[in-house]
Amino acid sequence: MEISEIDQKRILRKLSLLPPRTMLLHAVNDKQIEILRVAAANYQILRADFVAYFSGKKKPDFPYQLSKEQRDNIGLMRAYYLSWYTMAWEGWDYVERAAKKAGRDIPEEPGQAFTQMLEESCIAIYSYAFQESCTLCERRSHKILMDGRVLQRKLAAAKPWEVTELAKRSKEYLARVTKESRNLGMETDTQSQWIYKICRKNQRHSTALNSSVASFEYNQRTLLHTIEKTTHPRKAKAKQRISYGVLQEG
Repeated sequence: MEISEIDQKRILRKLSLLPPRTMLLHAVNDKQIEILRVAAANYQILRADFVAYFSGKKKPDFPYQLSKEQRDNIGLMRAYYLSWYTMAWEGWDYVERAAKKAGRDIPEEPGQAFTQMLEESCIAIYSYAFQESCTLCERRSHKILMDGRVLQRKLAAAKPWEVTELAKRSKEYLARVTKESRNLGMETDTQSQWIYKICRKNQRHSTALNSSVASFEYNQRTLLHTIEKTTHPRKAKAKQRISYGVLQEG
């Protein structure tokens, strides 16, 4: 799908402004400021990748050396974000109808919704640093990701008589993910998540929407698989308690 010049400018401008200034205004210590500084540098790398992608040029040579893993992650993030945008664009008629029925305010265009999604994603990633107290446990995160992948495979191959039990397990799994997200201070009902749910609900009505939802979910799984590898128990750190971005001893 070709992205309009207007939306390209919107995307690049939003990436240049992440993390949002409101996060900096809420910073109460040097550690939080440092976390946001590193985040801003990462988003500038991602923005440079988007610039090259939109222009049709080769991948940029970044000003400092990145590992192969870091370069791969940039590509995965771009693919994840753009597939969400394609999905939202294909399903926008369904999104507008659902929003009107629910009395929910949404952006006027999918391009505006995408820039909002970028900001929501950024806030979710770094919200842990702004909580009075949260616990990071990479082993637990790895277990949740692995359980999710197993459940997805079972759902894909489910027989009709297995659907009810798997639906119950899906609901229980979603509750686990929601609890973990709230522990990290993440919003669990964002606009972008709601738009995804509407697109997924209506994907059977459109071949193009069905394909774009499948593409988004594939990119989401691939990105989660990469995260899963970095949090594998053999590599994972012990449980850590963090307060306002600062690691607590003991």
